[in-house]
Formats: sequence, structure tokens, C-alpha cells
Amino acid sequence: MRSVPQLSKTVLGWLFEGWKVGASAPPFDFGYPPDLCGESIMASAAAESYWIVVNDEDQYSIWPGDQQIPAGWQSVGDRGSKEDCLAWIEENWTDMRPMSLRRALDSERPAGGVAGAA
Repeated sequence: MRSVPQLSKTVLGWLFEGWKVGASAPPFDFGYPPDLCGESIMASAAAESYWIVVNDEDQYSIWPGDQQIPAGWQSVGDRGSKEDCLAWIEENWTDMRPMSLRRALDSERPAGGVAGAA
């Protein structure tokens, strides 16, 4: 009769006896990516947060918190969850037109009237 490999005995022991306080992690690789094994918890937390950013055209977006904000964009405030950032943008970005279009339309509008009105 074949004996059960030592590794399997160890795994079965952990499953049936439970983890002991202060016990180290299993001495083998489950084959999961490092994020799923908890090796980069801080990196994952940063990746799950976002910056609210705005460009020169007064257009808003979100940008991953673990990446540098690209040229032409600047942070509006602190990092937050994706949902919180999108909610802030929804509440505060009231005019979706680019700033250059708003300026062009404002310059065409006669003082005290509406552009194109006769």
C-alpha cells in the first residue's frame, strides 16, 4: 500500500486540526498570484483607491491611486474609493462641455441676450 506523501499529511492536519496560533504559513505555493496570497496587501489597497483628476478643459476623471497622475491632469483632492470618487464627480461636474467650447459660446453670445436670438 502506498503511503500518503508528507505534504498531504501536513495539509490534512491543517484542515482537520485547524491553524494553531502563531503557526507559520504553509511551506508550499498554492499557485495563486501574490495579491491573492497577501504578499502585496498595501499595493492592492493603493490600487483600489483612486484620485479625482481634472484637466485644463475642466473635464473630470478618476485615476488609479497607485499610479502617477499623467501630465495635463491634476488632483482635485484626496484619494478615495471608486464609488466615492464617481459620486463626487457626478455631484460636482455639472457642465460636461469642454472649457474651450464654453468660452467660445460665451464670446458669441451678445451681452444680455442669447446667441442667435433675433
